[in-house]
Amino acid sequence: MKIATAFGPVKGAPGAVAVFLFDDEIKSPRLPSLNRATKSEVVRLIAAAKFKGGKDELVQHFSERALAPVLILHGLGARRDFEWKRLRMAAGAVTRAARDCGAKTLVLLSEERLASDLSVENVTRAIVDGIVLGNWKFDVYKKKDENAKELASVTFYLTDSARKRAADRMLHRAQVAAECTNRAREYGTHPANVVTTEYLAREAKHLSKLGLTVTILNKQSLVKLGMNLMVAVSKGSAMPPRLIIMDWHPRGAKKTYAFVGKGLVFDSGGLNIKVASMDEMKSDMCGAAAVLAAMYGVAELKPACRVIGVIGAVENSIGPEAYRPSDIYTAYNGKTV
Repeated sequence: MKIATAFGPVKGAPGAVAVFLFDDEIKSPRLPSLNRATKSEVVRLIAAAKFKGGKDELVQHFSERALAPVLILHGLGARRDFEWKRLRMAAGAVTRAARDCGAKTLVLLSEERLASDLSVENVTRAIVDGIVLGNWKFDVYKKKDENAKELASVTFYLTDSARKRAADRMLHRAQVAAECTNRAREYGTHPANVVTTEYLAREAKHLSKLGLTVTILNKQSLVKLGMNLMVAVSKGSAMPPRLIIMDWHPRGAKKTYAFVGKGLVFDSGGLNIKVASMDEMKSDMCGAAAVLAAMYGVAELKPACRVIGVIGAVENSIGPEAYRPSDIYTAYNGKTV
């Protein structure tokens, strides 16, 4: 999906237009991006729908008038209680509404004072987060709907060119961060027979084509290093353990940051089997999902600092070689556990 910013008058849009309004602005909204005729259309819809501008209130209207085939009003509630998270939720809600009604394009407009309540950077971050996160859906295992329409572009309007330039500086970074969040969500939502230890290793290997150094240690290497606790957890599973190290190390980097993610792709509890919520135990790899997705963001944004991502990928299952709850192993640091 293409996300862009703009400023100036909106004379009309081929898809959907969404307008964010505070509850004290519905009688006389200040919408600098609309001319008198299109603003009157918004005012008429407010009256006809008895729209109050309450928090999370949403009204959708199909029209043949000049502004857009689909007009969406979304309330932001009381201005005194407003924060950027509310704007993020609103952006997500109108994005889904526009997509679900079949619009291919969406234009976002806000009341003039919104720009003075938040920094341009926070407005941009909130809106982009809402668009990207709100548009995400996990349907890879469902039959593809050949008639389904997807949003192709979203444009949000700023009050002037200076704010547009400031928003554009934040836009790419915000979109990369949000898309990486969706990548982590996808990893965490797939079933455990898809997101295996080898799957995580393959996803990490792709990063080597994007400038990162990727090292993957197999079971033999882990045993040789003395990483006995990690190997012990995997003993009951036919799935091999993998220690995944992803390293972004630009020349001249002065700072180093490290992220470590738990990659327990499924946790049955081993011989001490879990008695409840077994189907949710695939979620024990969500720490690894977050780290892996973050490293894709690092590869895209190419920060000046060094960033290292580490994932311990194992499955805790039941088998003839599974560790027993009373077993004692020597950890990598020499301590017995």
